[in-house]
Amino acid sequence: MTKRKRARLDRCRICHCTYIRPCPAGCGWAEADLCDVCAGFRDELQSYIESCNRVTAASLTRLLREAA
Repeated sequence: MTKRKRARLDRCRICHCTYIRPCPAGCGWAEADLCDVCAGFRDELQSYIESCNRVTAASLTRLLREAA
């Protein structure tokens, strides 16, 4: 398969950018079907979700009291 034909088939599973039409700021490939821009967002979101999972009911109650 030629590079040009392969480029038409490969696209990011999140934003659908391609080799020919990259993200507006430019991007590369982190995985076969994931551009490095979306991979960065995925990693940030995963870290945020993990930190949210560490929050306990007691700490949420304390935060709500402080906000009031």
